[in-house]
Amino acid sequence: PGVTAATLADFQAWLCENLAAPSARNVNKHVGNVIAVLRTAERFGLRGPTPTIPHLAARKAASRLTFSQEQAERLLAAAGVMRWPKRDQKRQPLPGGPAAQWRAAIVLWWYYGMRTADLIATKTEARPITWQNLHPAGPSPADDSRGGVAPGWLVWAPIKTDAKKPEPLFLPLTPLVCDYLAAIKPDKPRPAGPLFPWPHSASCFYAAWETLCDIAGVAPKPDPLTGEPRDFKPGHFRKTAATNHETT
Repeated sequence: PGVTAATLADFQAWLCENLAAPSARNVNKHVGNVIAVLRTAERFGLRGPTPTIPHLAARKAASRLTFSQEQAERLLAAAGVMRWPKRDQKRQPLPGGPAAQWRAAIVLWWYYGMRTADLIATKTEARPITWQNLHPAGPSPADDSRGGVAPGWLVWAPIKTDAKKPEPLFLPLTPLVCDYLAAIKPDKPRPAGPLFPWPHSASCFYAAWETLCDIAGVAPKPDPLTGEPRDFKPGHFRKTAATNHETT
């Protein structure tokens, strides 16, 4: 009788973190089995109406859309009620919890526009940004020391350009970015450990992203040619950051 939609959502998030193969199909199957049992109990008068939650959906390719500052701020606010991810790849609690984790990711995407794979490892073979890619306050760590002085530096070679352009990027961190990173920093960060050691599950990641956008009420305008609704993806921050840099 105590199983609600919120209970099912918690169970769905737990499956994303604990299944050996947390694909959308597997997670939906397990949640569907629970719902089937609840519906049987409902037919026999053992409980009230059966709650349901949306299935995890496969991700779609991102189009060239951009976020407004207001939309980014709404995503930051909505992150406060996120339930996933609570635990890291080793099933240990993530520093700051889901809210701090999502907010740090959103701020980094907004300012620097890195690809999702550079920040969030949804596959075991991914090589995301690690704590050793962060350098302390001071002059740029680049050999020519150009770039002035900053509260910190992000130095890394993007995955897709590493082979063609092995020279790393030297990006100054702002005080705001440093504050959001401090909120997710472990007491003793492992230098080679990823900034975001979220569970390796693309299905759960994109399902949580869609939940975040729904809570924030953030969506692009319908397609101007077809009128079909469109969805934001984390990849749209890449175009957003490039646009912001061009206009500042």
